[in-house]
Amino acid sequence: MPFLQIRRNFDFVPRDIFQALDQGRTIVGLLQSCIAVGSLCTWVVLHPNVPESRSQSQSQSDASRDTLKPFLERWRDKIPWEDFRMMGIALIAPEAMFALALRQYGAARYFHKAHKLSMTHGFFIVMGGFVTKDGRHPITTKSLADDYAAAIKQIDEQDIADKSKDDILGKIITLLQLFAFIATYCARVKEGLQISALETSTLGLALIQCLTGFLWLNKPQRVSQAIPLDSPIDQEWEKQSMLDPESIDSSTHEGNIVCSSLDAIGKTLNGVLFGRYPDFKPLRESRVPRFWSGDLEDNLHLFSQLVCASVLGCVHLLAWSTHSTFFPSLTEMWLWRVSALMLAISPILCVTLLLIKNGFTAGSIPRVLLAYLTYGVAALYIIARGALLILCLTTLRGAPPELLVSVDWRSLFH
Repeated sequence: MPFLQIRRNFDFVPRDIFQALDQGRTIVGLLQSCIAVGSLCTWVVLHPNVPESRSQSQSQSDASRDTLKPFLERWRDKIPWEDFRMMGIALIAPEAMFALALRQYGAARYFHKAHKLSMTHGFFIVMGGFVTKDGRHPITTKSLADDYAAAIKQIDEQDIADKSKDDILGKIITLLQLFAFIATYCARVKEGLQISALETSTLGLALIQCLTGFLWLNKPQRVSQAIPLDSPIDQEWEKQSMLDPESIDSSTHEGNIVCSSLDAIGKTLNGVLFGRYPDFKPLRESRVPRFWSGDLEDNLHLFSQLVCASVLGCVHLLAWSTHSTFFPSLTEMWLWRVSALMLAISPILCVTLLLIKNGFTAGSIPRVLLAYLTYGVAALYIIARGALLILCLTTLRGAPPELLVSVDWRSLFH
């Protein structure tokens, strides 16, 4: 027993050795840890919609393929460009990815209840997994899904699951990395050690990505080919799509370039934030948009994603409440606090303004003013989010020794 007591107190080993071992934390290691956690969580969680079918384009290109074709051009289609784009968006705006998952979950649940389908079938409808017999048009709207409900039920859930490319090993590694990161963060707070702003931001990113992954548990991951459905009304749709006057390209008209650019930006933000694509016509498209989540309207989804944005702001406010986050200057500290506070408050302000706006008649001056005020609050949210992203990197300069001290795990268990 005395021997065990000596080993527990480490009396036989100089304390200088442990102090030297505890000084292993570096800025490069800190960056690597945060980048690894953020990238792994984002990559594992991503469940993009089904891309455009390449069967027809591939058959046409096979005829012209020869030995003179560049090697990189042959493998260009095998690189997951869509995954990289979605990952970039998810890293910068994780709340937008959470909003997409929430809307798609609600749409999948509707199809699950309305047609007695599994949640996997519901997600597959929303993500454009079912297409017409010729493989040209996605069956993704409520009306089209109602017409094809009988054909969809004939598809076994296991057949859909076989198209999913789940990476179980990657998810296990991500969970272990995330658990180690959270444990280290909590241990530093308990010991009163300084924490970087980047670590706090990474914690918020990981939390939102975990919530997103929970909503997408039943969604097939990285499906490359859709499933065609056989139905006798396909031929009628072919005729309708060919005779549809809206299918004529109307982009040749001349107009104000500034107005056109603002309109394009507005449509992009409307699609990314709310999943609304008024110009999307399944009968004239070969795939669903990137942030498509069905044509079902539900205000509860908007409220939930605003709550998610507030949660992200509250996580960033941990740098205020713990008083252990390092900031090189007083200006950067207050800029971080104000930006985090704006992240937490602006979603609540948006909901309040929207509720007040709905109380006025359409076209009235108060309703228009409240709408512009809501847009202004949303713009402040975007500015605050950008400021926090910049501060995550700028606050790493001039790191004090206290920030580089590693956690003394022995003291936590004695």
